[in-house]
Amino acid sequence: MSVELVDSVALVRLLAEGTGWPGPETLRGYLWGRTVFDVAARLSAAADRSEVELAVTGRVGAAYVGVLGTASPKHLRAWVAVGDRSLVAVAAALGLEPAPDEAANVVLSNDKWRVGVTRRHYERFDDFNAWAAHPVRIWCDLHDEQRGAEYAAQMWSVVTHGD
Repeated sequence: MSVELVDSVALVRLLAEGTGWPGPETLRGYLWGRTVFDVAARLSAAADRSEVELAVTGRVGAAYVGVLGTASPKHLRAWVAVGDRSLVAVAAALGLEPAPDEAANVVLSNDKWRVGVTRRHYERFDDFNAWAAHPVRIWCDLHDEQRGAEYAAQMWSVVTHGD
């Protein structure tokens, strides 16, 4: 069977509306790192050790695929495929400390349908390596972040042209 895609922009917007950040279950916590990009690298390494599929998204994920802003975001956003574990158990396996909203620097979202971790890839930013979500997924998840529309516009160039 062959399917011809007529309007890729409409399809991506539909994906963003139906599966955008966050998923129905989230958890906030704290993981030490010098910067939010260091936190992404530490979280990714912990995910590898714990056999958890994780994908960094939002502005931090955008930085890992080359879309930079003028200031670092306060929170790192990551999709996690929890499988048959709870989100709390996965957070503990990742070394995430429970923290109130004002002290949290990581937000995990349960990726029940694996829309966030599908086609994730290992990326490098400065001296850090992390699992980044697919560029289309990152674009879908940027819109509700601070200055998200600006980042989404830059990200669209990466999605459509690979720039």
